[in-house]
Amino acid sequence: MERNLANVVAELGRLKKTGMLAASVKNGASLFKLFLRAGIIYHMRYESLWDSACLSKLAELDLNAGFFLPGARVDTASADLPSPEELFAWIQRADKKLDWGADPEAAQVYIETGVLVKLEEDLFRIAGPMASIVLQNAYRSCGLKKGAPLSLEEFEYLVQTIKEQLPDELKQAFVKSYGG
Repeated sequence: MERNLANVVAELGRLKKTGMLAASVKNGASLFKLFLRAGIIYHMRYESLWDSACLSKLAELDLNAGFFLPGARVDTASADLPSPEELFAWIQRADKKLDWGADPEAAQVYIETGVLVKLEEDLFRIAGPMASIVLQNAYRSCGLKKGAPLSLEEFEYLVQTIKEQLPDELKQAFVKSYGG
């Protein structure tokens, strides 16, 4: 069901959710990400942009499917995001729509192929040649088949499994992109 991004953010705020609200971007390889703590946005990311620069870019983006990844977080809070009220007003003015389930807690969301491709690309950038082994082991450990559609829950499990298989020196870079 198509919903306004501001309405989704408001609902997650009302529910005091902590995690990452992410949306795929039409003709884009990166996710547009909003990180929430107790329902309040504290960090934003799109491609190499962070926070206020990311917020400015929102007006230009055409969003596809959105999903919420509970518990995902980044350890740094923004120093340049506007107040929560101003930030919400900005998101409302952007008037962005995305495909979203009727209930953010119960919707069965499937991860788009582009998100999985981006995950693999990021993993190869972070872990180099060992990425293929980590990825293969993660799919096997999760009982998933590479190339098959993944639900949000399966994607979360895959991300967690990948994180657990990475050596500590690589884990931080992966967590920065996918939460932890």
